[in-house]
Amino acid sequence: MRQMLYSTLLAIMLIVLSFDVQGQDQLSSGINTEDCSDMQYYKLYDGPVSNIHISDSMPFNISGKAPISLYGPSFPEGVMYSDYQSSLFDHCSLWIQGLTDWTQNVVVPKGATISLVAISPAGFNGLLSELHPDGRLENYTLNFYPLSQLTFYADTIGRHVLFFAVAGCTSNKVEINVVANCTSKKSIPTTTIYYVEESGGHGIYVPRFSAVGQGSASCSDCCSTCNRK
Repeated sequence: MRQMLYSTLLAIMLIVLSFDVQGQDQLSSGINTEDCSDMQYYKLYDGPVSNIHISDSMPFNISGKAPISLYGPSFPEGVMYSDYQSSLFDHCSLWIQGLTDWTQNVVVPKGATISLVAISPAGFNGLLSELHPDGRLENYTLNFYPLSQLTFYADTIGRHVLFFAVAGCTSNKVEINVVANCTSKKSIPTTTIYYVEESGGHGIYVPRFSAVGQGSASCSDCCSTCNRK
């Protein structure tokens, strides 16, 4: 146990040092507020401000919630979940959950709520680490499940880098770039997003997610251009 914890902490230290070298220019140069991620990756709520920056982890049931596509540094143009599924659960990985896709890099307005999905083959007590915009590293002790879901509240402008380590397994990093608040909020009608499911050799449309409308902001309300991340 002690050796496993030592290996985990050593892996975290090496990753943090790598982030410092690779991300120094980005941290000092600020965030381009003219770009924002698809609205599917975050929610904005009217009401009291959340006092929880990162929530506890909860078991996540992927049934009916599997992404259509995955986006990350290794596949910026995206890969189909069905093509990547066989290897996805063989290692630790951290994802930002969207309505239809998962990604590892988003730009969101301050006050947004982001859902994270952590995959760890074994599941165990581990550390979720966050590199704050000011360079400060903060560790959160969490109980990870083979599939975990947790919530990140974007309360500080700047670049947040998150990753986790559990049972000697260290995940990839995700980047959440938080920009200034939207200048307006718009009520968007709730819509249902569908995906095609094969049944008896025929494709049928199955309700997938409901896009939250009331209290959510259109991406175009936050910036002039919106690019998929």
